[in-house]
Amino acid sequence: RRPVETMNGLLHAHCDLPQLRRELSSHLEEVDAQISATIDVTEFRRVAGDLSRHEDGLDSLCESLAGYEVSCRDLAGSLSWVLAQTKAKLDAKALVHQQRERLQLQLRIEQTRVHLEQLLDGASSAAGAHRPPAGW
Repeated sequence: RRPVETMNGLLHAHCDLPQLRRELSSHLEEVDAQISATIDVTEFRRVAGDLSRHEDGLDSLCESLAGYEVSCRDLAGSLSWVLAQTKAKLDAKALVHQQRERLQLQLRIEQTRVHLEQLLDGASSAAGAHRPPAGW
């Protein structure tokens, strides 16, 4: 029978409180004996204590992981900013390099033009020196 049915039956059958108390105590002892026969209460308490400690440890770990997650998000934000700054600097450096190459090419072209003009001026001076003077 279920404990509630047993207690209701006892209440209706007996109005003698001392007798009722003895019967309830006897019933509780039977239940305790049944529990003790099927479960090692000491081991159960030890396991329950271990589980409680593990649960506390898991709670602490979850709190640490939550803090770690926030730190990771903050770090990711900082890294994104650093990446954007680095990209901007690399892009600027590439542009400066490209402009430097363009200026070097323009300088070579100008040097080549000046050199060609000098060659042409030298060639026309040399040709004038080999010509007979006017009126010959």
